[in-house]
Amino acid sequence: RGSWPVSFDQGVGRRPPAVKQSGHGDCKRPQFSLFRRSFPQQTASGGMAVLAIDFGTSNTAAGVCVNGAPYLIPLEPGETTLPTAVFLDFAARNTLYGRQAARAMMEGYEGRVMRSLKSVLGTSLAREKRQFMNEKLTLIEVIARFLREIRCRAEAATYQSYDQALSGR
Repeated sequence: RGSWPVSFDQGVGRRPPAVKQSGHGDCKRPQFSLFRRSFPQQTASGGMAVLAIDFGTSNTAAGVCVNGAPYLIPLEPGETTLPTAVFLDFAARNTLYGRQAARAMMEGYEGRVMRSLKSVLGTSLAREKRQFMNEKLTLIEVIARFLREIRCRAEAATYQSYDQALSGR
């Protein structure tokens, strides 16, 4: 199988109202800062910046091509992978991702944790609407929000915007 470019805006629902918006209108401010580094825009045909994403069952990573070489982007401080986990914090009415999601579950916060999101793709469960806090969403929409969070973190780390994602085996 090959890889394919995907638009970040295809089939993506709106962001929960509790999340602050900035950047593309759907990225919250990063919770960590990285040193400023120059990343030349690497573009696909059509001149758009492309973010490579390895969306895994357990962990997710993102990278770019810098001067012809692959570069893994830190998605959390000191980490180039992010656990593929989402936690809906019922009390704060907020969505947490990655290690923060796992930590919230382990510390006993009231909410809903979702792991192994990739495993529902291709099943009928992926398209069923269910209640998540104050919204009815499909798991595909939850996954789209997780991938949007990956894009937002990558943009914060590299100081550039990404218009397309590249994913595949």
